[in-house]
Amino acid sequence: MPDLVPGEASTPAERPVEQIVITFFDLPCLAVRATNGSIYLALRDLSDAVGVQLSAQLRRIRAHTQLQKGLRSFRVMTGGGFQDQEFLHL
Repeated sequence: MPDLVPGEASTPAERPVEQIVITFFDLPCLAVRATNGSIYLALRDLSDAVGVQLSAQLRRIRAHTQLQKGLRSFRVMTGGGFQDQEFLHL
């Protein structure tokens, strides 16, 4: 389930065409390709890699006019099965 800010409406997560784990600052980071060919990186993994709190970053991105346009929810396969996660356009 994606992290939601209270009062924010969630949009349905889409299934990516492709998903792969890449290395970002020597840490694993999930990358997905959308149906239009755009690449997105998992916000959770990006936040971990740079040492910032996911919920705070998500709140800042949603409040930023330009950054919120690059935020998208994807339903991805994880070790625990399919899960919705927030991704940021590369």
